[in-house]
Amino acid sequence: MVRCPNCGRSTSGDYCQWCNYPILKRRVKRRQKAKATDLAAREKARQDALDAKKAKQAEEEAKKEVDLAPGEKAKQDALDAKKAKQAEEEAKKEVDLAPGEKTNIYQGNLNLVVQSPEGYEQVWQFEQYLKGLENLKILWTGGSQDEGIIIAISVPKPMPLIQLLSETPIVEQVAGKERNIVVMLKTPDTS
Repeated sequence: MVRCPNCGRSTSGDYCQWCNYPILKRRVKRRQKAKATDLAAREKARQDALDAKKAKQAEEEAKKEVDLAPGEKAKQDALDAKKAKQAEEEAKKEVDLAPGEKTNIYQGNLNLVVQSPEGYEQVWQFEQYLKGLENLKILWTGGSQDEGIIIAISVPKPMPLIQLLSETPIVEQVAGKERNIVVMLKTPDTS
C-alpha cells in the first residue's frame, strides 16, 4: 500500500482509488540511478584498462631502446618521431578546432541539466534535436526540483558539444562544468 500524495489516503495501483491522482513509483528513479552508476563504473574500468595498456606499451618501448645498438637507436628515434607526427596530424583532422575551443571537447557519459522557462514541451523539442545528432545517445531523462530536467547522454567519440548545443535555435545559453553541462532554453516569441 502506498500513501497518495494528493489526498493522503492509503491506496494501491497506478492511480489513487479515491481521487484518481497518478501514483509515481520511486523504484524507477533508483533503477535509473543504478544504471547511470553502472555505466560510469564501466567507463572508469575501460579507461583504467586503456591506461594500463598504454603503460605496458611504454615499458616495452623503453626495453627496446635499451637493447638497440647506437646506430639502430637513431633510426628508431626517427621512425618514432615520424609516427608521432602522423598521429598528431590525424588528431587535427579528427577535431578541427581553434586552440581555445579544445576545452569544449567532450566524450563519455555526461549530464545535460536543462532549465526551461516554458516547461516540458520545450524540453521535448530539445530532446528531439539531440536524437538527430550523430555520435550522441540519450541514456535516460529525469528531473529534480532543485536542478531541473536532467538528460543523461553518452558521447562515444570526442565532439565539441558546447559549440553544437549553442548553435541550436531553442538554446539561449550553454555552460560546461566537468561532467555536467547546463543548458538554458530560450523563451519562445509570442508575437
